[in-house]
Amino acid sequence: MASLAFASSSSIPYRRLSIGEIDAVISARLRPTRIHGNAQPACFNRQVAMYLAKHLAGWSTTMIGRFYNGRDHSTVIHSIQRIEALRESDPDLDALLSELNDQLTRRQDGSGEKKVFEAPTKVPYASYITSTNLLRL
Repeated sequence: MASLAFASSSSIPYRRLSIGEIDAVISARLRPTRIHGNAQPACFNRQVAMYLAKHLAGWSTTMIGRFYNGRDHSTVIHSIQRIEALRESDPDLDALLSELNDQLTRRQDGSGEKKVFEAPTKVPYASYITSTNLLRL
């Protein structure tokens, strides 16, 4: 379930993306992520979802692991590190992650204006997550 909190820099409430929302977008774009075992390409898709859940929404590695069939937090850390390394060396993956980031951080409302979701301020790295820096994650 998504949680509500207040940003420290303003009094406007924001909503943290749930892991389920992130998973749904990844599954729709890349194929299913929540399967038993480590068959490709579901394993890679799950690693992308784990990376975005951590860096975009600020979920803990323990919570991400629980969502993905009870995987250990160290498995989640490995997945995040693998995607970070691949992102640096593969421009196609970097472009894909940027597109997914855009898709997850913005949504259309009635006025056509886009709203940005940010990580909660309690997350240690939330201080550098701003609407302008989200695209770099």
